[in-house]
Amino acid sequence: MTIATPGFRLRFLGFFGPATVAFGAGLNGIYGASNTGKSFIVEAIDFMLGGKPPLRPRPVGP
Repeated sequence: MTIATPGFRLRFLGFFGPATVAFGAGLNGIYGASNTGKSFIVEAIDFMLGGKPPLRPRPVGP
């Protein structure tokens, strides 16, 4: 039996190109080395939910 909880679930966040972030059920943590896009992920989610103006250009990986 599955119990429904109120709210929504973000399953993944993808950008054009090879960048994709997958989320699991429950609380997810984002961690990694400096300058790897952690803050950009948070900014993108904030933008999708209507909290921020358009995003800055996506950081380019190594």
